[in-house]
Amino acid sequence: MKIDWQSYLDGSLPSDERAMAEQALREDLQAQRELEGLREFVSTVRSAALAEEVPLERLAAFLPRTEEKPKRNWLPQLGWATGFAAAAAIGTILIRSQLAGPSETEHEIFTSNFSVASTWASSKLSMNVPALDLGSDAKLFFVHESGDKCCFDYKVKGKTYHVNVRAKQSAPWIQGESVKLANGQSATINRGVHWNQGQYEFYVVGPDSDTSLDLANRTSTLINQKA
Repeated sequence: MKIDWQSYLDGSLPSDERAMAEQALREDLQAQRELEGLREFVSTVRSAALAEEVPLERLAAFLPRTEEKPKRNWLPQLGWATGFAAAAAIGTILIRSQLAGPSETEHEIFTSNFSVASTWASSKLSMNVPALDLGSDAKLFFVHESGDKCCFDYKVKGKTYHVNVRAKQSAPWIQGESVKLANGQSATINRGVHWNQGQYEFYVVGPDSDTSLDLANRTSTLINQKA
């Protein structure tokens, strides 16, 4: 059965079809990717719409693809059978985003696009947050705001790790055991890995301490490269 993921997201899917959709999400990796693709598409178009007036042909470039089938277009799977319908759908999302006004009420986005995540976090923190591409085995999927910091969520070997970033504060955010990161950056360990670097303050935490330290090393190295 073909699942209407748009109706699933907006809560209008009938209960029997919703149960089938949730079963598919538990058992089918492709279904998970289809839903994540739709979420990323909507979030990307919203972000673009709130940032500036963007021509429809430019928005089409944001449409996500699966890794296994990179040339596969998401629109047929989501029920938009023709290019006209696709343009109408994009236009509707664009109009709704513009009518919604500023994005202060938006506290999270689902995206695997590092540039989109960086732009969104930068707007929330009122500072330039770099695109945190931590390697092909660290899959970004979610970014959310929590007070004065933003958190980038990654999947590594099926487990979720959080890379928190905020503007560097005068008072320490986390205290713990002193360590040195791979590039010589001083850090502390207390459940996760915390350090200051440039204008940023980072805290990386997840279920495995070695992986958290590895992601901290990658983040620190990336910030050095962008400095």
